[in-house]
Amino acid sequence: MGFIDGIKARAKSDIKTIVLPESYDMRVIEAAAKIKEEGIAKVILVGDPEDIAKNCGNYDLSGIEIIDPETYPGLDDFIVHFYELRKRKGMTLNDARRILTSNYLFFGCMLVKMKLADGMVGGATTPTANLLRPSLQI
Repeated sequence: MGFIDGIKARAKSDIKTIVLPESYDMRVIEAAAKIKEEGIAKVILVGDPEDIAKNCGNYDLSGIEIIDPETYPGLDDFIVHFYELRKRKGMTLNDARRILTSNYLFFGCMLVKMKLADGMVGGATTPTANLLRPSLQI
């Protein structure tokens, strides 16, 4: 068994939920479909479900959860929690709403923070500093 096969076997033995916030990138869509197909993890894509469906090409995304921050039922809880984390730095509730609905990286980190996912993978299109910022602030 090769190194990657060993990692996949361990992942399959303890299924985790992973957030992929860069759902506008075809490589991320492809990765989500492969992860689902291989049964390595549960995947949450962050983005507009209609946009993702239009842009997914021939990849089968059935069974993959897609969350739109704008319409997410738990958004208000996320906003309050994010505000509480950052209010000493000048965060307002309006700022928290704007950031969480417009920046999928922040929203993805909140899914992890609120224990709705086990981790997040990004960096396909995002510079490292922009990828780390939400993790450090949340």
